[in-house]
Amino acid sequence: MTTSIERPLALVILDGWGVGEATGHNAVRIAHTPHFDAIFETFPSCVVSGATGLSGRTRSGSAAAEVGHMMIGTGRSGFGDGHRIEQAIASGEFEQNAVIRTQISDAIERGGTIHLIGMVSDGGVHSFAGSLYSLLRMSRKAGASDVAVHCILDGVDTSPRTADIHLEALEIKMADIGIGRIASIVGRHFAMDTGGHWERTARVYTMLVHGEGERAEDAVTAVRNSFLRGIADEFVAPVVIVSAPDHAVATVKTGDLVIYFNHRPETMHQLVRSLSLPDNQGAPKPEIASVCLTEYDRGFGLPVAFGSGSVDSLTDVFGSKGIAVVKVTQAERYPHLTYFFNGGGESLSQLERNVLVPAPRDDLDLIGAESRSFKIADEAIGVVRNGGSLLVVNMPAAALAAESGSVERTVEAVQFVDTCLGGLWRHISAEGGQMVVTASHGGCENITESDPSDMERSPELSRLPLCIAGLASGRQLGSDGSLPDIAPTLLEMAGIAPTPEMTGRSLLR
Repeated sequence: MTTSIERPLALVILDGWGVGEATGHNAVRIAHTPHFDAIFETFPSCVVSGATGLSGRTRSGSAAAEVGHMMIGTGRSGFGDGHRIEQAIASGEFEQNAVIRTQISDAIERGGTIHLIGMVSDGGVHSFAGSLYSLLRMSRKAGASDVAVHCILDGVDTSPRTADIHLEALEIKMADIGIGRIASIVGRHFAMDTGGHWERTARVYTMLVHGEGERAEDAVTAVRNSFLRGIADEFVAPVVIVSAPDHAVATVKTGDLVIYFNHRPETMHQLVRSLSLPDNQGAPKPEIASVCLTEYDRGFGLPVAFGSGSVDSLTDVFGSKGIAVVKVTQAERYPHLTYFFNGGGESLSQLERNVLVPAPRDDLDLIGAESRSFKIADEAIGVVRNGGSLLVVNMPAAALAAESGSVERTVEAVQFVDTCLGGLWRHISAEGGQMVVTASHGGCENITESDPSDMERSPELSRLPLCIAGLASGRQLGSDGSLPDIAPTLLEMAGIAPTPEMTGRSLLR
């Protein structure tokens, strides 16, 4: 069955735009937002519950954005692969995983080295320390004699310049378990690139396979030396740990096993493709066995320890009806509208199209007030003019500004977003369309400078706006809703039934 959308239908997600009391810390209430106010005063609106975002580049703020987009896109509550892995670690199920145990046993039998590659951090966004420790224990119990850990350094989802602390903790844990050596260290800027900068990935590949990079006898000392040179965790260039006389602790060679222990997939694509997938370019790669902790890419054909827990998302449901879903956001937010919005996996729809506005080259400008908002709006307006699709627009500027802890900067960002929202609605309304406006998480309504060590891993609940501009006369929105209710509401607007997996309910009355 094919369904068509004759008039524009848009979902606009304003990151960080929470509902709260008027205080000196509420950037949304302080800001001048004539377009947002007019839309919410004119059309049916309500307040829904969802995740909040805390100030600072912290695991709680990151989790809130990710969980919020997942709830909106799938119509159900859930925390994705990371939540499943965390539960498996706590229950002991992780160490009983048949895929991992089989691959470890096979590697031991053929005399290969076991390489564990992933982020060493307590951020919880891309990896868990518990995953790495479980793999070390599994290797020890299986009788392995040689396990090399290749550490990717964080500094984004954790406080900067803390990688040395995490490496020290790892060394203590390896001594306690009785197995494992740090073989290399490298910042996530190189090892987890998602922008197609293959020259960065190539440097990590040559470090892993050929032992090329800065030489150091001690990982903690190497990181601290980088700090002294003004290089933060994420930008640490490849460092090969050596034992006298200048011999690499371990490189990846034919017959070895590589286990990637990051649970979030999109940042592992390039590294896994370069190391574990065959190609016809350059020198032959070592023939190795590989295991991905979660489904990084269905096309890789590699063993997966914890199979995809993805569900049919809005993207898939609209695609099954022959309706394209066009998503527009800043490039840095790409995972939020793809991996998370699609329910923690690759979309099944071939009609998904992503329009990514390049992120600023200067990292400091990422929290600038405008943060490419006008460019995002321009791209979205172009989609409206073409018609025939569900348009999903993510405006991250306010949330990015809030991460600075500056009320003034966040107020400015909120006002930029408001201007863009007004322009987008003007074009949608001119075509007789409808626009659903909501937020993925809160944060801008309570700007505070927070200590990452005081923040909880799980995001709290906050109050978020929901309005349907252009809703047919006589229709209203029910109260007591939540973010998972948005997907069934959108589907009813398009005349499509929700999937049985969606726990949310339509708020249309």
